[in-house]
Amino acid sequence: MPRYVIHIGPPKAGSKYLQTSLAGLHKVLAEVGILYPTTLLTEDPRISHAILNGALRAGPSAALDRAFGELNDTGHDVVVLSWEGAFSLPEEALAYFRRLIGAGNEVALVYYCRRFAERIPSLWKQEVKKGRTITLPEAVAREMRSPLRTQDHNASLVWARWAGVFGRDSLNLVSFNNLRDAKVDLFTHFAANFLGWHGTERAKRVVVHASPNAADTEMLRALNAFELAETGAESGLANARYPALKDVLDHGPIPQAMAATTATLMLDDRADPFLPVYEAMRPFGDRLISPELGTEFFARAVSEVRYVRPDYLLRPGVVPAMHAIYRAVAVAPADAA
Repeated sequence: MPRYVIHIGPPKAGSKYLQTSLAGLHKVLAEVGILYPTTLLTEDPRISHAILNGALRAGPSAALDRAFGELNDTGHDVVVLSWEGAFSLPEEALAYFRRLIGAGNEVALVYYCRRFAERIPSLWKQEVKKGRTITLPEAVAREMRSPLRTQDHNASLVWARWAGVFGRDSLNLVSFNNLRDAKVDLFTHFAANFLGWHGTERAKRVVVHASPNAADTEMLRALNAFELAETGAESGLANARYPALKDVLDHGPIPQAMAATTATLMLDDRADPFLPVYEAMRPFGDRLISPELGTEFFARAVSEVRYVRPDYLLRPGVVPAMHAIYRAVAVAPADAA
């Protein structure tokens, strides 16, 4: 019976790098008894197992029963699953997940802890990529309202739910920031500590989505606003097409206007709204892996986040230029990217 290693997120804490590394090396790992299934529930190879998110939430199905029966019968010593959305699964889905894996199979859950002051702007950029029009100050105000109640920040809500189904001893917490501060590669650490693999091979052409800068994020946000006004939908069309067209579009006065209205927002992990969150997380401190790199989930610090104030839109010629770019993006072929 295989041992399961399940990377449960959260988003914006190195997930894509870990997944592309595992997927890129899945043949190498399989040779030593470590299975990272790239075609779980699908014939098309994928780097993560995000397809499980909806499937587990939907409840018992013959397809899932069959898929996990096959995983358990492959003869591999370790089965690795990874999708960052796993952190949000409800208890009923987790109970079903446990049954699929099998009561006799050992499970190691892996969760990466990242500083609040880094995750908030990163999550905001992800929202913008998906089509949202919210500004950074609005997003910060929303996230700071009650972080104790949200599992995006109060990870103890996630840990308690998973531990309640899989057992507290299965929970392994890793500080994303402690690894980075100590210049320890995330995949190398994961492979050694959870897979028992110390190979030197590395995946080629690991693709990790680069975080857009302040100007590019504001461009996407503004184009999202045009899309919402035109269609009533937040489709993410801008992120799907604009990056590929950026270098050939006429931006007119937009870059200069954005540069003149770029500001800095300071985010502090020691802000008062976060203090109750640390207290809620503290009882899980014994589940922190590699305490030699730091005995806290992360060192608290201040992040300076650059963003473009919306008043750049008031500058002469900006709105017409932006509207022209939106029109070009809207009519571009769907495969423009």
